[in-house]
Amino acid sequence: GLKGEYILNTQLYSILFNIPLGFLLWSIWLSQSLSSFCIIGLYLIFTGIERFTEDAYRGEKQTRFRKGLRENQWIALGAVLIGICITMLPTSLPGHPGGTFNLVFFAAAVAGGLLTAFAMSMDFPKSTSRFSRLSG
Repeated sequence: GLKGEYILNTQLYSILFNIPLGFLLWSIWLSQSLSSFCIIGLYLIFTGIERFTEDAYRGEKQTRFRKGLRENQWIALGAVLIGICITMLPTSLPGHPGGTFNLVFFAAAVAGGLLTAFAMSMDFPKSTSRFSRLSG
């Protein structure tokens, strides 16, 4: 039912949000100003807020609604609440070992991110591969 209809490229919006978020959280980790619990909690809070907003604009007609929100938005709200709980966990342990830059770890993170971006990628309207298009 969406053939020929304009669909917002919400996957791209997600990527454009997560790149600066990744750099923000990485810089916090390198600065050693917050514990790992707090960084993980912040990740869940920020991505939950982003996903809640993104899912409001998705063109997925098959997603069910519950009490006025899409199911994915309820999951995003859950991520925000879990993130809030994680940031409140007390910790006396050091959050990480020294805030050093490790090129091998960085390369593995970039490779994993690119693989994930491709696997969960945007709509490819000209492709004939199965599951390559959201509509049409």
